[in-house]
Amino acid sequence: YIDKKHNTVVFKIFSVVTADDYQVFNIHLIRDLQDAPSHNLLVDAQHTKGLDFQPKFEDIATQVQNNAFNKESKKACVTTDILIIGLVNMLNSLGSESFGKILIFSEMQEARAWLGMSTYSAD
Repeated sequence: YIDKKHNTVVFKIFSVVTADDYQVFNIHLIRDLQDAPSHNLLVDAQHTKGLDFQPKFEDIATQVQNNAFNKESKKACVTTDILIIGLVNMLNSLGSESFGKILIFSEMQEARAWLGMSTYSAD
């Protein structure tokens, strides 16, 4: 969902991430944020049960090139899952010039504070 108060896209993952999930997420972001690439991103992957696909370098590179966010927008991922951390690190290594970096946090409060989201919305 888009938290308009904080200018942030919040994406919650509750299960195993498949390649289709990842691709559909990126397609929706590009469509929904065409006119607002300055939005921040908060990925809540605290309850993720891992990845059900092996990210391919070529696919990740394409996703980074076609991203919906600009380099200046802040991006945070809350997770302790080693596979999600690996995916984020792969995105960071490929997209730092155009996409910027995604910071990884183990606690939601830390990520929200870094993004300037002082209040919590459970939507």
